[in-house]
Amino acid sequence: MSSYGKFASAFDFISSPETPLVRDLIALHGPFHGSILDIGCGTGRGVFEILHAHPDVHATGLDLSDGMLLKARSKTVKLELTQRARFIHGSALSIPETAECFDHVISVFFLEILSEDDILVALREALRVLRAGGTIAVASMLKEDGGSPSVTSRLYHFLHKVAPSVVDCRPISIFESLSEAGFIVKNKKTVRLYGIPVGLAIGQRPPFPPTPP
Repeated sequence: MSSYGKFASAFDFISSPETPLVRDLIALHGPFHGSILDIGCGTGRGVFEILHAHPDVHATGLDLSDGMLLKARSKTVKLELTQRARFIHGSALSIPETAECFDHVISVFFLEILSEDDILVALREALRVLRAGGTIAVASMLKEDGGSPSVTSRLYHFLHKVAPSVVDCRPISIFESLSEAGFIVKNKKTVRLYGIPVGLAIGQRPPFPPTPP
């Protein structure tokens, strides 16, 4: 994952088609308050979209890529948000924060690069750092159940199969994974990006401490 740093300078341009989906996710969630954590934050796109819409929110971005973090911190200065945003180096599999310290967690097109087991580890870590009743908002490529996949989907699956080191993301069952990790799925929506299904999901931490897996 740290290899993503070499794309940092061009990442915002490459990923610009995803921005409307980030805004859809924010709208699906509704108002944010207090503090948020963005796991796999990249250059901070999700953080800055939320801070722009919610002037009282403070945010932490977490990523393993020094290049992405450098770009995100540079944007923080440029946007004059240094008092409201910070970006830290760390793994979503072992979030370097204390338990129950965030009101919200977001994850945008990140979980797809993890193994099935690690997706659950990351989601349970998100559960750990959320306060009781806190929420998680996730956007991810969505595994299709039944039906005939689009031409774009079939092409993407083929590229992932033959060149997984290049096309390293793949569709996942995010709605089911959230439930398995211990979240209550409060809202969900399926949209498409270039014909590929994308799942937008809002989960809530139950109002009691999470039980260790």
